Amino acid sequence: MTEAFIPGPRARQRPLDDTRYTLDHFQTKLLRLADGFQTAEGARRAALRQQRLRNFYEAFPSDLEHG
Repeated sequence: MTEAFIPGPRARQRPLDDTRYTLDHFQTKLLRLADGFQTAEGARRAALRQQRLRNFYEAFPSDLEHG
């Protein structure tokens, strides 16, 4: 059985579990990737992509609420 709506999509009231909740993967891995780039150009590109991911991550739960 799948759940139509997961309460607390940002895991504020539950432990992170990226094997069950896709948005948790943002916190457990995706939003941490930029820290590992060592060249200036790699770090610059990673920072841009990380900001795009963060924007999506911040906006997505409101999309769930407002359909």
